[in-house]
Amino acid sequence: MTGALNRRYGLTRLKEEFVRSVRSNQPLGIVILDVDFFKKINDTYGHLVGDRVLVSVSEIAKEAMREGDIFLRYGGEEFAAILPGASASDTRMISERIRRYIEDLEVAHNSQKIKVTASLGGASFPEFDAVDYLNLMERADKNLYKAKESGRNMSVIE
Repeated sequence: MTGALNRRYGLTRLKEEFVRSVRSNQPLGIVILDVDFFKKINDTYGHLVGDRVLVSVSEIAKEAMREGDIFLRYGGEEFAAILPGASASDTRMISERIRRYIEDLEVAHNSQKIKVTASLGGASFPEFDAVDYLNLMERADKNLYKAKESGRNMSVIE
């Protein structure tokens, strides 16, 4: 529906990119994003509108990414971006660009414009010394929760 890779295939790609990153001594960034208050959108406007919001978020996030970056649907309203060659500062810059693009997004519903924001968490190897791709993903997820706990509509990148 969203045009993003599914979770299983996306995590397989993350594992491959992590191995490549270790072997080539190149950085690898990961960003997880969660649409803020998505349940409220579904409850207020219905699931069809919620689906349109997810499609719009996916499209706009992919526009904010670089060629060669990988985008996947991680869960219900969660997506992830795999950023080959991205240091922590690159990951921070791309994450903020994604966040701003989403913040500027308006999804039309009847005569209303639905505003959307997202919280993002990320990490970059080797600046975060992950033992494997799952450890890198766990750190990004932890940083996502820091962003949500700190008020949402922000990026926390390590």
